[in-house]
Amino acid sequence: MARSRGTDIPAAWNHYQQRVLEYISEVIETGQADGTLRPGSPIALGRLYFAVVTSFILVTTVAKTTTDEDGWPTDTEEFLEFVFDTFSARPRHVNGG
Repeated sequence: MARSRGTDIPAAWNHYQQRVLEYISEVIETGQADGTLRPGSPIALGRLYFAVVTSFILVTTVAKTTTDEDGWPTDTEEFLEFVFDTFSARPRHVNGG
């Protein structure tokens, strides 16, 4: 949904997004407590996660290749590796891992 002048975000979308963000933030806090997920604001990381996953869903519904012209992965396995490396306290692709 575009955020332009005169555009209203439906209340149902705001409610859904808030519920999802609360849930994701709780999951992130749990993962941070056990050392699985990287440190940082659970709300900021939750928003980032929600945005990345939502964007991936949008891109993959219209893409015909494994990456778009900007290099955004449309392959599920590549995307999952990206998410893991972004949010993990122990990313696999750092220092040749």
